[in-house]
Amino acid sequence: MGATALVSAGTSGHVKTWCSTTTLGSTRRQRALAAGIAVVLFWPQSSIDPTVGLDPSWQAGLALARIHHIAWGPELVFTYGPLGFLQNSAYYSFAQTVLASIYQITVIAALFLGIATALRQRHAPMTSLIGAFVTTGIAVFLHLGHGFSLMGSYALELIYPELAVLAAFAWASVPLLQHEPKRSTVFTTCTALGAVAGLQLLVKLSSGLPIAAIALAVSVLLGWRAVGRHCATLVTFAASIPIWWLLAGQQPGDLPTWLKLSAAIVSGYVDAMATSPLPPHAVNGMLLSLAWIVALGVMFARGRPEIPRRFVVLVTIVTLFGAKAAFGRFEPWHFSILLGVIVVALAITPLTGTRRRRGYVVAALAITSVFSNQYAPVVVGTHIVAAAQAPMQVVDRLATLALPGRLGQRIEQAKADQRTLYAIPSRFIT
Repeated sequence: MGATALVSAGTSGHVKTWCSTTTLGSTRRQRALAAGIAVVLFWPQSSIDPTVGLDPSWQAGLALARIHHIAWGPELVFTYGPLGFLQNSAYYSFAQTVLASIYQITVIAALFLGIATALRQRHAPMTSLIGAFVTTGIAVFLHLGHGFSLMGSYALELIYPELAVLAAFAWASVPLLQHEPKRSTVFTTCTALGAVAGLQLLVKLSSGLPIAAIALAVSVLLGWRAVGRHCATLVTFAASIPIWWLLAGQQPGDLPTWLKLSAAIVSGYVDAMATSPLPPHAVNGMLLSLAWIVALGVMFARGRPEIPRRFVVLVTIVTLFGAKAAFGRFEPWHFSILLGVIVVALAITPLTGTRRRRGYVVAALAITSVFSNQYAPVVVGTHIVAAAQAPMQVVDRLATLALPGRLGQRIEQAKADQRTLYAIPSRFIT
């Protein structure tokens, strides 16, 4: 036993030394390759065939609205927008599938690279990539699961809009963790996030506004007197909305109608959900949330040089958005949004030495306990299976897009299965 422990300790020491000294991961090409590997590992494809149920129905509606060129605003209003089909993994048409695949790959890669860039402010390149792999995998795992379906596979749809908010948070943290960030870096970060917020607003209304708030918060926290940068951030956000609207194939005059009516739907939805009492199993989640807020308060009060107060403020803002999603309508997949915020924030917070190890252990135990309490064992097992199958499913999806005629065959087969299963005449599924 003693010899085994010595060998293990020695191996661990060599690995740590190699990770801290190797130059692998220091170039953009290497980081891009690592991001590609992360996409292959963490891009689940459990819902490629359209299914039935409450959430699959409106998901199908988002995809079909684009295919049939329905005008958003006058003809269709929802909490999602004309780009909402991008977060749907199911096959409906070639163009929809290609655009959705690009969006989903970009979200996962952006999350990975954002975390890696934030970690690289304090760690070696290889250590940062390893940390980004672990954190991205956990965040994706937590965001698996979306709504009600009559078929189990659809329940494992990845919640991409909320994952995009996490990616924006990771990238926004980079200049906040730097001692003296360049003005050009801050300006680029804020305006880029503003443009992304405009895109996300047309994907899902409730994901665009948090990213816009993050962009503005970064600008203010890094110099509240930089009025020009604040205005540029807001102008970029506002200007990007009609640009993305036009690229989505919508008429300019319909945008105000969609914004007004969709905002009313979101407001009514929030008010309706606020009247629902919290279930008994929400207690653990509330305790974890309170503990996390207390920890943020302690970090802000201490104000250590390695953890800037401005970074803690941003974490608090993102936490409030996550808590709103979690407790506005308390359901496992909603609470997982807040868990994702805590995981990413812990990963990129520059804790040192014993505090880091203790913090990671305590957080891991708390999150595991709360997560297992929210989900039944069979659901947790299904999550694990879906995560393990992701690499092969990604290869299958890419092959389906690359091979001529294969996607059309998959779509027609799915339609035939639906007709057979529910005895539906062919004219109703075309």
